[in-house]
Amino acid sequence: MKPMKKINSKIVYKTQWMTLMEDEIEYFNGNRSKYGVVDREPFVLVIPIRKDEVLLVEQYRYPVDKWTLEFPQGGKDENELPVDAAKRELEEETGYKIKKIKELGHLYEAAGFAMHDFWVYVAEVDEAQRDKKLDESEAGLVEKWFNLKTFKKMILNGEIEDAPSLAAFTLYLLDSAENRGV
Repeated sequence: MKPMKKINSKIVYKTQWMTLMEDEIEYFNGNRSKYGVVDREPFVLVIPIRKDEVLLVEQYRYPVDKWTLEFPQGGKDENELPVDAAKRELEEETGYKIKKIKELGHLYEAAGFAMHDFWVYVAEVDEAQRDKKLDESEAGLVEKWFNLKTFKKMILNGEIEDAPSLAAFTLYLLDSAENRGV
């Protein structure tokens, strides 16, 4: 039994990036309430690796008005397979092509108020770099390699604030430990 059910829903705001809905819900005890739900298209996140390094992108994020360090990530087209979106996004944002790729998992970014899910991949990349294909929202984006020890210190120092990147890195660490028999 679900503790709540949707009675009705209406769109209260919509852009090319998101839809905000106001749902009327009924709890299991019969009480009713409003519930705001953000609907966004799924995305992919890629952890690019080479030897003991990870590649991050630094880009300006308007909602928080700051430059953030995060793993490359971006939207998945409607009929595109997540793995194909991961390959495309990595090449568009960084210019690197994937030599080998592995899916690590599927997560929800903020399940308490949003329908926004993403797939996490780890990818070994070629050394050769190609031209990036940035869109206007990615202006100024740069990529930077960090060794794993430095990256872990950056997390502990609060320099990495992107929750999907942190969740993805947790999957990476657990997968790596599993493959080492830890």
